Amino acid sequence: MMRTIHSGLAFFLMLLLPTGQADALTISRLQARVSDADTYSFTQSIFHRFGDGTYVLQIYDNERGIDAQDNHERFELYVGRPINQLLGWVARGQKWSSSLPMASVGLQLDLNRTPLVDGALKSIKTTSFVQLFARNRSELLGDLEVLHYYRLKSPMGLPLEIRGNNVYYRRPEGGDLWNLWADVIHPVHRHWDIYYRWNFLSKANPLLGRQGHTSSIGFRFNF
Repeated sequence: MMRTIHSGLAFFLMLLLPTGQADALTISRLQARVSDADTYSFTQSIFHRFGDGTYVLQIYDNERGIDAQDNHERFELYVGRPINQLLGWVARGQKWSSSLPMASVGLQLDLNRTPLVDGALKSIKTTSFVQLFARNRSELLGDLEVLHYYRLKSPMGLPLEIRGNNVYYRRPEGGDLWNLWADVIHPVHRHWDIYYRWNFLSKANPLLGRQGHTSSIGFRFNF
């Protein structure tokens, strides 16, 4: 079962932007996938970065399965902006069909501009950042979230790209939660590609899905 949290697509979009002027950019994507847990999913996303570095990301994700507990519909909206070369701020609104809306605010640390690790990341063609969120509602996903994003281009020279998130939720009640996922993407055409997704959820959650490992196969259209 799919247990996407951020924009299966936030995994390729939420990059910390440098200060000063930047080229405007718009990316739209459609994704579809099926999993070995007998679920199928559809994701739509639009990202726009303005010339001053401010960005807006909208995500809609719909997952369906044989069991009613595998049905999850999610909408997310992000707004972010760089503070300096290293840090940025981000605000996020989230709404699952089975819960009340949730709002989060946080900071983003660009690891590619951090002196201790920037050289190592560059040598393996990796982009990475960490986000820290405080949430206004803690019933299901806790009050604090830490997200680590990574992207590897052409690992070992292969025609692939790997993108993923490692997400930690601090939950005062019910125990802490880990949600890990990674996409192995193979470009087929400049407008579409195929990918394999691996996902692990440390504990069952009404919003994120069942405990354990899941594998999926899907394709993406890029506009």
